[in-house]
Amino acid sequence: MTPPGPLDLPASLTSLLAPDQAPDGPGRHAVVLASGRAAELALAPAAQADLLDAEAARLRWLDGRASTPRLLDAGRSAAAAYLLMEALPGHAGDDRDMALSGPEVARSLGGALAALHALPVAGCPFHRPLPTLLAEARHRVASDAIATEELAPAYRRYGPRGLFDLLERSLPPGDLAEVVGHGDLRLSDVVVEGPEQVGLRRFTRLAVCDPYLDLASAVVELLSVYGPGVLVDFTDGYGVARPNAVKLDFFCLLRELL
Repeated sequence: MTPPGPLDLPASLTSLLAPDQAPDGPGRHAVVLASGRAAELALAPAAQADLLDAEAARLRWLDGRASTPRLLDAGRSAAAAYLLMEALPGHAGDDRDMALSGPEVARSLGGALAALHALPVAGCPFHRPLPTLLAEARHRVASDAIATEELAPAYRRYGPRGLFDLLERSLPPGDLAEVVGHGDLRLSDVVVEGPEQVGLRRFTRLAVCDPYLDLASAVVELLSVYGPGVLVDFTDGYGVARPNAVKLDFFCLLRELL
């Protein structure tokens, strides 16, 4: 497959960038503004502008709260769409070369998620309740959008359709909680500057949802990079001594299909 080539950048964007800062293609880029300030640029073909529009709306609502970047500018042309946001200082959470240890990263991530989940639900215009999440998973499975090879090794024996059937038979009992959640957390979306100094980014799916959607993602990501020894540090940082194992297992299954 031929890699995507350069995009014709909107004039409104090029006027904000320092010379020689135009990125060479779509994606997320560290850039320097004409003012000398560091920033992050998300750039996409115009056909994918809806994803950036969704993130822009969420960044405006967040307005820098809970260690999230403020939106500086957004726009589009016939060829491209972009988001320009504050650069968060530090290293990506999956960067094993940073000075912090795995337990420090895990504890800091727990604290950052706790701060995000503490934002008031009232007034948040974005919602992904469990029925919506299940409908998203059902649609992806029915449209063959998930290959068996994309599932975690432990779930491949079920295949996407078998895993969705297991999911529907494993609905957790009782009422689900509601928080403002990231919705699609990856360690690469976590920016660690130092102990207890963590920011979050990439908010395309931020919405009111059950906290275990984020907790399950964090656990899976931490296990894959740092191993099981850091999970107690994560739960300590988040402020929950003993997570609900049933809900954690359910949302680990669900995230495979989203």
